[in-house]
Amino acid sequence: MQTVYELCRFIRDYGQSPRHTINIRTIPFRWHQLWAAMDVIEDTDLAIGNHLEADFPSDMGERYLRVYGVLQALFLQQDAVRHVIEALRPAMMVDFADVLKDIRGVRNASVGHPTELRRGRTVSAHGIVQSSMNRRGFTLASFSETGASSFHAIDLVDLAEKQKSEIVRILSEVVDELKREDNEHKAKFRREKICDCLRGVGYAIEKIGEELRGGPVCLGTWAVEDLNRSLRAFVSALEKREMELRDYPSIQYHCSELEYPLGELAKFMRREACDIPSCLAAGVYAESLRAHFDALFDIASEIDTDYSAQEDETCEETNATTVQIVIPNGISDDIPEST
Repeated sequence: MQTVYELCRFIRDYGQSPRHTINIRTIPFRWHQLWAAMDVIEDTDLAIGNHLEADFPSDMGERYLRVYGVLQALFLQQDAVRHVIEALRPAMMVDFADVLKDIRGVRNASVGHPTELRRGRTVSAHGIVQSSMNRRGFTLASFSETGASSFHAIDLVDLAEKQKSEIVRILSEVVDELKREDNEHKAKFRREKICDCLRGVGYAIEKIGEELRGGPVCLGTWAVEDLNRSLRAFVSALEKREMELRDYPSIQYHCSELEYPLGELAKFMRREACDIPSCLAAGVYAESLRAHFDALFDIASEIDTDYSAQEDETCEETNATTVQIVIPNGISDDIPEST
């Protein structure tokens, strides 16, 4: 089973990938909401994990802080997971098991709205029995406006462990969906290599060099035009893959650095006025072309490798477990609630 951290790491890497960033940023707020939610998931995982592993404090005030904090952390983590889904895949349907609703209910009664909790027409008040608090949990006293009263044992450790299993299951479903869609996109271009757009570059630069050394005068002009065609084909291949230059600074840099030497060499080969004073200087321009095209070829190779690799790895499935926890009447279990 993958950990919460490992699943979050994949989602963070996915969200930072330029191609995916473009889609997420179509609604700017979702971009900020995604990263806020990712922080909350990981931070609450640390907080809850500390409670499960650390000793329970002896000071009564610290005990309350610990109980309040764990319940609020569980609540916040659920909201954060839901918001990650809304930011990445708003239409994705994810089943939140009843145990998560029950945890929200316990939080609402214990630390959310303990003095007046409304559920439909029912109003109730709740309180933690001070003497019952321990690392494992506490007893919750509940009183309804109808006059009914009850006491319920709340096992915080059990709730935390069950929520962690559910969070892993849900995030695994999200990651599997992201991988599936990514594979479908890459499969469209798996047999089309971006490198092929640049394979003739070396030959064209050689022909430029031959003309500069006294070779046929027609080949240099053809070679510069061919280099321009190769560059346009490279950019077009990126755009077909939803990869825009502005989102890839290294690619944008090399493409922009090619514009000037290509333009000046084209004029030099046509015997037009340009900034190149001699054939020797033109050779320096040609070597600049070679360096930048070589860099683009290396980048293209990396992209082709990424697109040709079939992602077979999927997250381990964690079966959803629906657990019925006995909680007082009046405890709200609505997942959408964020108060």
